[in-house]
Amino acid sequence: MEEKRRPGDDSTKWESQLRVQEEEIMLLKSALCDVLQRICILENRLPLTHPSCEKQDTSPIKVLNVADVKTSPEINRDSLLPTIPPCACHVSRNSVGTQTICHLEQTGSSGSIESIDTGEGPGIFENESLNWVPTDGIPDSEGPQESSPSPASDEGGAHARRVQILQEKKKDLLRRNSSSDKLIKDGKDRVKKLEKKSASSSNLLLGSSGSRRSNYNLEGTSVKVFLRGRPITMYIPSNMQNQDDHKPELPTEKLQLEWVYGCRGRDSRCTLRMLQSGEVIYFTACVIVICDVTHGTQRHFLRHTDCVRCLAVHPDGVRVASGQTAGVEKDGKPVVYIWDSSTLQTLHQIGLGFFERGVGCLTFSAADSGSFLCVVDDCNEHVLSIWDTARGNKIAETKTTNEPVLCVAFNPLESSYIVTVGKSHVHFWNWSGASLTKKQGIFGKYKKPRYVQCLLFDQTGDVLTGDSEGQILTWGKSAADTRTLGRGAKDTYQIVRHTRAHEGSVSTLTALHGGNVLSTGGKDRRLVLWSQSLIQIKEFELSEHFGAVRSVTEAPGGELLFGTTKNALLMGTLELGFNPVIQGHTDELWGLAAHPTQNVFLTCGHDKQLCIWNGTEHTLSWGCVLEDPGLCADFHPNGREVCVGLSTGR
Repeated sequence: MEEKRRPGDDSTKWESQLRVQEEEIMLLKSALCDVLQRICILENRLPLTHPSCEKQDTSPIKVLNVADVKTSPEINRDSLLPTIPPCACHVSRNSVGTQTICHLEQTGSSGSIESIDTGEGPGIFENESLNWVPTDGIPDSEGPQESSPSPASDEGGAHARRVQILQEKKKDLLRRNSSSDKLIKDGKDRVKKLEKKSASSSNLLLGSSGSRRSNYNLEGTSVKVFLRGRPITMYIPSNMQNQDDHKPELPTEKLQLEWVYGCRGRDSRCTLRMLQSGEVIYFTACVIVICDVTHGTQRHFLRHTDCVRCLAVHPDGVRVASGQTAGVEKDGKPVVYIWDSSTLQTLHQIGLGFFERGVGCLTFSAADSGSFLCVVDDCNEHVLSIWDTARGNKIAETKTTNEPVLCVAFNPLESSYIVTVGKSHVHFWNWSGASLTKKQGIFGKYKKPRYVQCLLFDQTGDVLTGDSEGQILTWGKSAADTRTLGRGAKDTYQIVRHTRAHEGSVSTLTALHGGNVLSTGGKDRRLVLWSQSLIQIKEFELSEHFGAVRSVTEAPGGELLFGTTKNALLMGTLELGFNPVIQGHTDELWGLAAHPTQNVFLTCGHDKQLCIWNGTEHTLSWGCVLEDPGLCADFHPNGREVCVGLSTGR
């Protein structure tokens, strides 16, 4: 009891302040004791969390009394450390989904210790009170034993022995229960991964109200779908309890592809060819379309599993070779199919496991009636390979260049002579048996173009190339210099003629019936007809609406068919002009809606085009250009107005 303070007595005032400060120091020491006690508990947490830890310890916990601290002015820091039993817990395990949840219940006479929140993510101590039981680490069968408190040194040695015993038992338990530990570890990893997902998925957790410590049951809570080859996880709403009840039986009807709108010309070459039957063949996505322009019908080859990048028609006009790119699916590997266009039956599948990334270009030989197929893939070395079309086996292969290869062709008069063109190169190949030797074309005094985009063999066997500079170059073989035979003189391929053809690039070169040559420009959209000696005869300029020409073929009646960069197919003549046969979008398609009463539908996409299509005649009925890319669209119930949603939020 404090003495009554006298006015003006400084000594009693200072004594009172000193006692207050001493009490505050004692309280701080008591708080430090509690902190150290919790640290010891955390250090011994690993043996506590083991699912097979079920022991009792009879050694009492040393509890530090604040009153004792007050009566002892000098307290050793080590004496503040309590003797904490390493493992004194009763474990109950409950299985939820693929996780094993351990509940530790510990009771004892020394009071209770509150739940420990380490902030390390989902733990097993959630909403569990840990009450320590006096124990010395012996099994339950030996029963509890009482012991008296020991000095600090004895307690430290006993604590070390308990830790050693528990470590040995822990190793044995890990060996016997490795599968359970793996399940717990996997469950924690899944929880950490799912915590990063949106908060809207928190209601999918079992027994959870949004807590990050909840346990996740991944079985039956999500559906995985693939969009453009990439896996997308979609979570089932929480109000759907039994998903199996919502799965109707599959319908007995089967869908059949009726019509494909558009063709791929924006980023592909050699997309258009003519068959002996008079049908035109082209591709888009993973579908190859065989279209009868006269009767307005289509047939489809659907064997490919990913985007088709090139095709070639056999000299017989019936067999077709088509190559696809590699996809992200397991079965989306680059491959070439040789198939019959009349029956749509696959004759050979070649290159599965050999090609990398995709098939860039291919061509049939002509001198031997199409006995061989030359393929260039899209790997870093752009491997050129030659295949037997009758057996489907590989005959020869070689690496070409690290630069892109855009076109390949056999000499129509000699199959052992092959030419490839691409980025800043023209390569001439001599094929003999299993070997391929290369000779590089020499540009000499002419400027080397950035890209050589197309090539053609004329009737004399010379090679014509079109490049990104708008030039048509004629290549010839020069004889070896006899004055340097002793030093290994070799034949060379040089430019023998230079023709300025277009403003911008030359996109295609086509040999027409009668020996004339047709060239098409990219930037100027001009079609120029040349004589055999490359003298200009006539020209025609396409509308900007259809874009530039990417592929050309000649129909049996003398008409020309063009595939354009706007994914359109045009048909006509240089004298009368050209009309669209097939039209389509040029970028990703996002909006699609059907008319409420008529066989009409509308589409919109990233190309800013809004189109209305006639589903009966398979033609474009109406179209307009939007201010921004369209993402969604729909008809008004009266069918007279449409509503379009744009990417800008309008």
